[in-house]
Amino acid sequence: MRTITDRERGILLAELAQEFPGDAMMQELHLIRRIHQLETEGMDIAGRAAYYREKAGNRVRGEVIR
Repeated sequence: MRTITDRERGILLAELAQEFPGDAMMQELHLIRRIHQLETEGMDIAGRAAYYREKAGNRVRGEVIR
């Protein structure tokens, strides 16, 4: 898994501020989406599933999954 640098995050934030001016919710939503996209780039489906399972804290609808 790739880690996003502070510089990359700043670039993404600037791009999203232009794309969604005055809409902090859309900026945040798309920031998270882009970070997840970059962090999972090149992963196979099993790797992406493990990534999202970890991000979700191993919870789906409040139940612990294994």
